Amino acid sequence: MSFSIKARTHEAGKLPEAEKSLTESIAINPSNPEAQFDLAITQIQLRKWDESERALKSASALLKVLKTLPVPKGGQPSYDALLQRAEGVLAQLPAFKLRTEGDQLLADRKFDEAPRNTSRL
Repeated sequence: MSFSIKARTHEAGKLPEAEKSLTESIAINPSNPEAQFDLAITQIQLRKWDESERALKSASALLKVLKTLPVPKGGQPSYDALLQRAEGVLAQLPAFKLRTEGDQLLADRKFDEAPRNTSRL
């Protein structure tokens, strides 16, 4: 999936379409860590926590392998920055999930449930 297509679907608020396009892109080229990372971010926005965790773990594992491969002359961009981002988001995912769910409980005026769910932060 090209960046422009991904950007347009995200900007238009069409997250389910972006998720579908990214999933199709990964099916075609499963060794694309950027697509895996973008899928995870899209799934976080859709509150698909388990799926986003799997996509982040997949992106991290793939990036670790890609970092070990020799770089051809002319070089490729370093995978370090994306690996650091993927691992950072993965580490923050549980807290983000709790905060998001807590915010939703407050928005739904379920004040008794919100402190129990967010106290784990």
